[in-house]
Amino acid sequence: FTAVLFQLLGIYSRSALGMGNDEGYVAFKTATALYRKWGFRCFLTELLTLVVSFLLSLYNKLWNEAGRQVETPLLKRAGTYIMAGSVILILLGGYHIQKVLELATKNIFIEAYHDKFA
Repeated sequence: FTAVLFQLLGIYSRSALGMGNDEGYVAFKTATALYRKWGFRCFLTELLTLVVSFLLSLYNKLWNEAGRQVETPLLKRAGTYIMAGSVILILLGGYHIQKVLELATKNIFIEAYHDKFA
């Protein structure tokens, strides 16, 4: 999410400046300030979860060994919850990326189009 978000923000900011649309650039930066904050927080979270994921993968290897010896419903439910949570996070990320695209269209491209062809 963070990589895609900051790439989009950078591309659209440079596009606005390249088209000479300084007002659109400022409006886009203002409209996407919250997304930049979320993106940075997501980046920090991703760094933390990378470390946690590594540690959990070590634990998971031991957990799988224990699960083979004694199978419990708790082990099966945990996998289902993790999968559902992942799908929800993917959908939320896609929604917010779409919002950034809409803000770029509204603040950069529509105004530039009207200024150029009006």
